[in-house]
Amino acid sequence: MSRWRPTLLVLLAASSQGAWGASAATPTVFTNTLSVQAIAHAQGALWVATQGGVEEYDPTTLARRRLFTTIDGLPTATIRRLEAEGANLVAIADGKRCAFANGKFACVASAPLPAESPQLPEIFQGSRVTARLTLNGREILGTAGKGLWLLGKRPRLLSPSGGLCGNHVMAMAEFGGQIWLGSFDEGLCRFDGDRFVTVSVPFRMVNDLAATQDGLYLGTTVGLYRTRDGRRFDRIFLFDTRGINNLAADGDTLWATSPATLWKIPIGRRGLPRGYWQPAGSHSLQAVDVAGGQVWLATEDRGVLRMTGKTFAIFDRAAGMPSS
Repeated sequence: MSRWRPTLLVLLAASSQGAWGASAATPTVFTNTLSVQAIAHAQGALWVATQGGVEEYDPTTLARRRLFTTIDGLPTATIRRLEAEGANLVAIADGKRCAFANGKFACVASAPLPAESPQLPEIFQGSRVTARLTLNGREILGTAGKGLWLLGKRPRLLSPSGGLCGNHVMAMAEFGGQIWLGSFDEGLCRFDGDRFVTVSVPFRMVNDLAATQDGLYLGTTVGLYRTRDGRRFDRIFLFDTRGINNLAADGDTLWATSPATLWKIPIGRRGLPRGYWQPAGSHSLQAVDVAGGQVWLATEDRGVLRMTGKTFAIFDRAAGMPSS
């Protein structure tokens, strides 16, 4: 079963010949830009550095023109500072200075940015204020998580909606004809083909997703959940287990791991979940997968485990692994 590991960006490629055609177009990069780091005015535009790339806004209408990311020359999606050097714009990340010219960024090595000194934060819309700029008599404000705003009697949100729910994506799955994404600390969202929709869920941190014929299963830090319609999320009770860190679906069985327990859960049929407490003595299970009809486990203290019947074979450093 293929897996999506933690990443900062989601890349979806498409072309006139289809997503898997012979000639792929430039990928589209989707990020979350609501955490603003800096604001600058240069080259006839308003520039905003975020944790999801650099945004370019029209200085008159304040509508976003474009988002620049790693495919545009930036070394990372998280840009911490902006500098307007005369008519030039420079975006700064840790260890890199990136000058903007001819529609893209070109970077050179630089000294790491110093750590910021602690300050009493200013709060706006329930979020910390991170940047301010006065442009043509209008005050523009950036926040850590609530986006970019034009201040006034009725503050107006300038950041576009429909972005990724979080930049630290833990898992992806296709369910109900849509792509679903679980984030590390910003919950769950789905992609409807045009925009991302954040879904209201009773949890915040998602570790893994598994789409099955009986619904979408979600391993979270507060337990295992299932949805059949994408709206209602029911918790599946697993005795003495709070967080689920990995999932693997195999036919009519779902395998789930917590740090100390492997769970075998019936899918779409009657039966109760069965737990295997500390298999092979491990109390630090990290991942589960099924290959060739066998269940495999990755651990932090017993190497790799293979389940045969009710027993577990250990493949650790003594068995030739580089580490246990």
